[in-house]
Amino acid sequence: MKLISPKYEFGHIYVAKDLEFGDSSPEETEKLVIKKVSLDSAYQMILSGQICDMQSQIGILHYKLICNLPKSITH
Repeated sequence: MKLISPKYEFGHIYVAKDLEFGDSSPEETEKLVIKKVSLDSAYQMILSGQICDMQSQIGILHYKLICNLPKSITH
């Protein structure tokens, strides 16, 4: 898994639950593909190279780590 960023980037990562699909209005240069997947599927997509964006990888991996911690640590 290659995790090299060509530049320094900063971003915010949010966890959203119980969302519903709706209309989108991407900018002209954006190509959005919206797909609902489980956390485990997203993790496998990182390992297989399907999710290549580093910020997305970091967010998914961080959330998976938090979800696997004992509740006594996270609360």
